[in-house]
This record gives sequence, C-alpha cells and structure tokens, in this order.
Amino acid sequence: MAGSKWPFFIAGFSIFFFSLSSLYYIGGLMGLYNFIEDIFDADDNDNSTTTDPDMAAPDGDELKSLSRVQIAEYTLELVMDITILAASIFLYVGLKKKIANFISPWLVISFLHVVVGSVWQFVMETDDDDSFMEEALNLFIEVFVSGMWYPIYKQYKAIRNPKAVIQPTHQCYATGTFGCHKTATAPIEV
Repeated sequence: MAGSKWPFFIAGFSIFFFSLSSLYYIGGLMGLYNFIEDIFDADDNDNSTTTDPDMAAPDGDELKSLSRVQIAEYTLELVMDITILAASIFLYVGLKKKIANFISPWLVISFLHVVVGSVWQFVMETDDDDSFMEEALNLFIEVFVSGMWYPIYKQYKAIRNPKAVIQPTHQCYATGTFGCHKTATAPIEV
C-alpha cells in the first residue's frame, strides 16, 4: 500500500501539471483574436485556417493560425484540464482534512479523463499536427493518472471506512490485565 505521503505527492503533481497544461492551452487559444474577423467571410469553409496580416514571416509568407477544428480540440482539452485541476485541489484538501467526499470527485474525473484521453489519443487522433513530444507527454500523463488511481482509491476507502479501534470491555482486577488474559509471570513472594 502507498505510504501516507504518496497521495499528497500525487495531488501536488496533478495540481502542478494540470495548471501548466491549462496555461498551455490558454496560450494556444490566445491566437483567436484574428478568428473573429474571418468568421463572416463567404469563401471560408469549416476546415480552413485563418491568417493574420500582422503575422507575416520575413520572406512575405503568411503564418497560419489555428483552424476551427484545432480551436475545438484546444477548448475541449482546456475544459478537461481545468476540471481535473479543480478535482486535484479537492483531492489535496480531502487528503489533508481526511474528508472522503472531497476525494471522490478526483476518482471519478480522473477515470473519465483517462478514458476520454485514451480514446482521443488512440482512436480519434488522425492528424499529424501534434509533435512527438506532445503525444509522448499526453501518453505519460494518461499512464500516470491511471497508475495512481488505485493508491488514491485505497486512501479514499481508508478515510471513508476507518478501522474501528477495539477497546477492552472490562479489566481483570486479579491480574491487572485487560481482557482477562493472564500473562506468564513469576509469583510474587511476600
């Protein structure tokens, strides 16, 4: 079973990583300032990319910005990361204060995050726009979250159903022990 500090490491790492990941997706979506201008273009289709005239490369070519599909992907990933970030904060507080109801959202959301993320990465991801490093990092996070689910679940069960401490019901006055179990002691000479 995991040590008592291991679930805190998991909660802290989740808070740290999903904070950075959320900032990454927010930064990626900041390129949307030019998307609004081209929404009403008649010759624009759903999979086209929008360009910004101010983002011209030194050789005169225009740099591409995000397509609508990429914007939808970034938005979905941002919502997933912010949700699991909030659940990770609840996880940390639940572990610190030993409140099982604060741990359960992380268990549910992380399970859904692994399922949706795995389906997204292995089934739906068909374009090669993602770099190898980004795909490897996503795979690492999916494996990490799925591997750390069980230790958190064990901690959740330990907090939810604490083992009852058995108190002796009476004391044997003859021997001075609890539960009338006699110990092997030498007789006392008077």
